[in-house]
Amino acid sequence: GYLNTSYYFRYNTTLFVFIDCGDSNVSSSNEIFAKQATWLDNVLSKEKGYEFVVICMHKSLYGDPKQDSAVRKFAPTFTKVFDKYKVDLVISGHDHEYSRTKPIYNGIVNETGTVYLDLGNSGSKTRATGEDVKNSNLYDKYIDINANNYSLGIVGTVSNGQLSIVIRDVNYKV
Repeated sequence: GYLNTSYYFRYNTTLFVFIDCGDSNVSSSNEIFAKQATWLDNVLSKEKGYEFVVICMHKSLYGDPKQDSAVRKFAPTFTKVFDKYKVDLVISGHDHEYSRTKPIYNGIVNETGTVYLDLGNSGSKTRATGEDVKNSNLYDKYIDINANNYSLGIVGTVSNGQLSIVIRDVNYKV
């Protein structure tokens, strides 16, 4: 069901990987996610010379579990690979909120970990994220973008060995 839906490309020294995990709500098995994680492991082990790895996927692995409980079942399948290869950034959008974690490695805040960024405001769908999630020590920032009527985009640059991300609204304000 996922043939040719996950792919990657290199842009200069950054490796971008897109993973299709949109079917977690109806999947009764984690088999497809295990296959995708194996594929990702193979890609990251074969690709050499990248400075940064950016993963794009629909589902937010560190979002509110009440919004999508299925994510909690398959998240460890991916985060193990992200940790193994020290993935820099995971961008998602499922939760329809803006959130940015601190670097996370092995489920805890750690300087060497991956930052998880959710830019999810597309369409009119809204979600109510629990205060326990918003106030978790995992997050650097959590904003109810729907209440503020934000639609967000991302601009990324790599320069002098640094990956920089700027989030802008529809009026191009930071």
